[in-house]
Amino acid sequence: MNRNEGAERLGLDMNGLQAACAAVNRAIDAGIMPGAVLGVLHRGETWFYAAGFADPDPKQGEPAAVHKDTLYDCASITKVAVTLPLILQLVDEGRITLSTKAADIVPAFGASGKMAITVGELLTHTSGLAADMNLHSHGWSREQMWDAVLTFPLSSETGMNVVYSDLGYLTLGRIAEELLQMPLDQAVRQRVFEPLGMLDSTLTPSLEQLGRYAATEYDEEFQGHLCGVVHDEKARALGGVCGHAGLFATAGDLLRYAHMWLLEGAVPAPSGQTDEGAAVLTDIEADAGAASNTETGTAVAAEASSPAHSLSLAAEASSPAHSLSLAAGASSPAHSLSLAAEASSPAHSLSPAAGASSSARIQSPAARASSPARILSLAAARTAIKPHTAAIPGANRGLGWVLKGDRMDASGDWMSERAYGHTGFTGTSLWIDPAYDLAVVLLTNRVYGGRSSSVKELRVQVHNAITGAVRDPN
Repeated sequence: MNRNEGAERLGLDMNGLQAACAAVNRAIDAGIMPGAVLGVLHRGETWFYAAGFADPDPKQGEPAAVHKDTLYDCASITKVAVTLPLILQLVDEGRITLSTKAADIVPAFGASGKMAITVGELLTHTSGLAADMNLHSHGWSREQMWDAVLTFPLSSETGMNVVYSDLGYLTLGRIAEELLQMPLDQAVRQRVFEPLGMLDSTLTPSLEQLGRYAATEYDEEFQGHLCGVVHDEKARALGGVCGHAGLFATAGDLLRYAHMWLLEGAVPAPSGQTDEGAAVLTDIEADAGAASNTETGTAVAAEASSPAHSLSLAAEASSPAHSLSLAAGASSPAHSLSLAAEASSPAHSLSPAAGASSSARIQSPAARASSPARILSLAAARTAIKPHTAAIPGANRGLGWVLKGDRMDASGDWMSERAYGHTGFTGTSLWIDPAYDLAVVLLTNRVYGGRSSSVKELRVQVHNAITGAVRDPN
């Protein structure tokens, strides 16, 4: 068996995948974050790498290892994965336009000289609103907090600068709620998450699933690291359901969302659908205490010890697989490439693998011609990723999205001029490159040890390695 076969099914070079995983391992070993999940979508197929701990020091129980399906606090990815699609849908439906004045929908917003600010200016961060404000330390009621947000004065002249503003997306979230007559979490679940199969994504984490969440910063009031509780103070004060932060999601769910954008607004084919003659792919996932899942054809290995950072290519006898996965070590991290021939070999990660009965393939390029359902119109999807701030020096923003060359661009050196994405303060990012039919999700909890750790360089390293691994963009 050729150990590169699994990578080649994705059209990716094994060396590039190894380099991306090695960059993640180095950041964990350097203490930048305790763990991470890296997810890649290329040509409709997915690959994942998980390493480290979701919660190294939980209030109860043993340290929790990271798995592919660990839920991360996505912070400002909320802006583009929750608020943006709802607003674009409202434009598609003729309820508003990009030129609609925000105060026409939420009259209180018109205070302090903001009557003329438009939905489009809020989306592109050119409204002149301040970046942030303190909501959480005043003891205000929810009503008082919203009154403070909506009546807050401008900090600069509208349309002259890009000022990345949480307040603008808080306002957009309120606009969506007013027009849809339902809370933001319910709206995005019905209109985005459920149609795309993003079944784990939520703005309201479940207490019953706390073991699945990656912990973030230590909080005095919480008397521990926040886990399943939104990190952003404004979002937390407002109950977690708002337009700028609060989304919890898995890497797989965010890749489903990214795939919709690569399909220019269309709903991808459900998992399990493949082109005639296409390879059927499964994930090999090592969950602590789990055994082989014969119903889905997924090979599952069990390991109770701490996760290691090692790359292995696994082959399971009854369901052949070619997968990059984390091999488990007894106690200390190891960075090695190895071949595993049995499903019982301990592993702490997953990747594409060839199997007989289930599929992680989302949709191949050949199947893109007709999807019966759409999240966004073709026009909305294309307009959102066009430059809307060309006249502003140092800025290159789409509607919501950060475009190539913007001062907040984290795409790296090799992604094309068509690349776009967004980051989250907690250490998360989602980047999409239509030129390479590629999406990369990196989820970390870099704020676990405080706010000084940075994953800025790690994002570039990972994006360079993955983009450099693309052999054939077609």
